[in-house]
Amino acid sequence: MAKKSRWKAGFSPSSVFETINKRRVQTDEKVTYQGFGLTTDVEILYTYIDCSREISSYAAKNLIRSSILEKTRSGTLSPNEFITIFDKKASLNKVTTKNKYHILTSLSYSGEFSFKSVTIDGCKIVLSPSNLKKYRIT
Repeated sequence: MAKKSRWKAGFSPSSVFETINKRRVQTDEKVTYQGFGLTTDVEILYTYIDCSREISSYAAKNLIRSSILEKTRSGTLSPNEFITIFDKKASLNKVTTKNKYHILTSLSYSGEFSFKSVTIDGCKIVLSPSNLKKYRIT
């Protein structure tokens, strides 16, 4: 059996889903969201979900958004139902998993770098002296 996503320890999703269900409007054709809270709700759920698969933050947030807007039989969305929908969408082949990439490029900078690596939005940028060349500005 495949590993199932779950809520992080100490998080009670009931109050968040109470708010989500107040904003969700489900008709026969589609599900819409009232107001401007969808992005905030996606961020809250992203913070507190332990995903069963290793996927990028961008893909996870898109899956959370589409899971919130998924039609349900009852018209409301429970935390357990959300996890089931989320896992089903995450198991599709369309989801991009996290990959490691190496980019070799040159930087023009005068002075010394005060860091050897920096992490920006989950991406680690490493300055490797073995690959660096010094260029003289003329």
